[in-house]
Amino acid sequence: MTNSASNKSVSSLTLALSGVGCASCIAKIENALASVDGVKTAAVNLAAKTVLIESEQSRPNPAPMIAAVEKAGYGATLLKKDEPAEGPSVEEELSHLKSQTLLAAILTLPVFILEMGSHLYQPFHHWVMASLGQSMSWGVQFLLTTLLLLGPGRRFFTHGLKALFQRSPSMDSLVALGSGSAYVYSLVATFLPGVLPQGTAQVYYESAALIITLILVGRYFEEKAKGRTGEAIAKLMDLNPKTARVERNGEFVEVPLASVVVEDRIQVRPGETVPVDG
Repeated sequence: MTNSASNKSVSSLTLALSGVGCASCIAKIENALASVDGVKTAAVNLAAKTVLIESEQSRPNPAPMIAAVEKAGYGATLLKKDEPAEGPSVEEELSHLKSQTLLAAILTLPVFILEMGSHLYQPFHHWVMASLGQSMSWGVQFLLTTLLLLGPGRRFFTHGLKALFQRSPSMDSLVALGSGSAYVYSLVATFLPGVLPQGTAQVYYESAALIITLILVGRYFEEKAKGRTGEAIAKLMDLNPKTARVERNGEFVEVPLASVVVEDRIQVRPGETVPVDG
């Protein structure tokens, strides 16, 4: 059985992405790359955190493409063919995210209990006021929430504020604004209550902490699901043949797929997978 590869070859390159975490990131990156001269198409793989770019140029320059991605608020590096993306593996990223989520939950729980427990159960409120006092209670909440924002929550501020300043806000930007606003207002109420109107000096540390923690929980389950999807895709990719039987000097010889060119005659034996289309 023979087949003729007749499609025109298209120059392409792959970029490894960082800071990509939601579906809206895909549209932003693809739109940013579409504005680069010579780019024909750009397709982001969210599970693999890569983008495949097809260019009209025979030897595309990756520099303006990387610059466009970075301007959109994300990181990008060039991947060579058959080179795995650098950085931590899916398991390592998931393990790190799990530890960050657990740490956030540990820091959030006492803040939530101190503040919301006092609202929900009056005897507990009286006990807190008698044993700790309002100043001490707010001080403990301030300390724990600050540790949370500087630790597990820092990713939202580094990525979100950067995207916001670049006029390309993301989900991280919304999280940073929501949590940051509650935290800053609580800081003023704790240390400068006199600048606020009478009766409005209340703290919302639990809101700042809960926003970060709940988003991290959602991110963890999302990354876990994407990890399973990525593994399934990788297994499917492994099924693709790495070589093809091509006619050379009247004989069919096995060569790497990268060596197949337009007008080559391909031999596919019974039971084999077709190595190329065209």
